[in-house]
Amino acid sequence: MQNEKPVCCSGGAIGSDLSWGNAAEAAGHDVIHFVFAGHRSPAKREQLHYLSRDELALANDHLAKANKKLQRKWPVRSEFVANLLRRNYYQVLYSGSLYAVSHLDHNGMVAGGTAWAVQMMNDLHPEAPMFLFDQKIRQWYSWKGTWVPVLQPAAPTGVYAAVGSRDLNQYGEDAIRNIYV
Repeated sequence: MQNEKPVCCSGGAIGSDLSWGNAAEAAGHDVIHFVFAGHRSPAKREQLHYLSRDELALANDHLAKANKKLQRKWPVRSEFVANLLRRNYYQVLYSGSLYAVSHLDHNGMVAGGTAWAVQMMNDLHPEAPMFLFDQKIRQWYSWKGTWVPVLQPAAPTGVYAAVGSRDLNQYGEDAIRNIYV
């Protein structure tokens, strides 16, 4: 159907996830926050999609592949942290684009746990548009094999992943809200 509402796929965590969900809902988008047993999300109950243990386990190979590029630590020791990373797979699995708020580290890599969602998106959908707002320097970037500065991406359409830092600052919050204007 051509007239379907856009769908924001996020993770229900405090910070960027909830901000994306709230802004998307205010813009008339549907919102799905992927969570798991033991993950206490303050998102609206009707927006939560609980992933089963079997569903979470399906993400392991994708995380192992992402880790080859990220050179982080997979598997991680904490099952809770592992499940946070696993749910990132579902945020990007059916998404046609990705919007993230975090920052780029000194190597030009996305910082924090957001990097996992970004890398899995690139692995699964290498031609999909990906945008990152670096909230430390207040700049939008577009992925073109490397992060290239852009003014501001267009508002999300279709099914899209909306992810980012739990340590959302006011610049990141404003960037999320302004993407839907």
